[in-house]
Amino acid sequence: ASLHLEAGVHEAQEMVQLRMELSALTEEVEFLRSREEAMQAEEARMHMVAEMNKKLGANVSRYELDSLHAQVESLTREAQRVQHANQALTSQVRAKTQLEGEM
Repeated sequence: ASLHLEAGVHEAQEMVQLRMELSALTEEVEFLRSREEAMQAEEARMHMVAEMNKKLGANVSRYELDSLHAQVESLTREAQRVQHANQALTSQVRAKTQLEGEM
């Protein structure tokens, strides 16, 4: 009975840990999404500036535009990675919750 109780305590601690990780990852995804939106807005602004510069016959900072593209791509990949990790944790938590419900 003592081992059973210990296992239950261990699982409960694991659940708390998983929920904390899930919460942290959710915050990270939200943060990354807001960063991504900001980057996309900045990219759009740069694009608009580039278009205006072309019309004025001025030289566009291709470097800045490429740099922004790279940052947006990087953030997108990171957001996807975090989202996948988040989904994996969510299903782990669901599986644990179901197991507990069956006991």
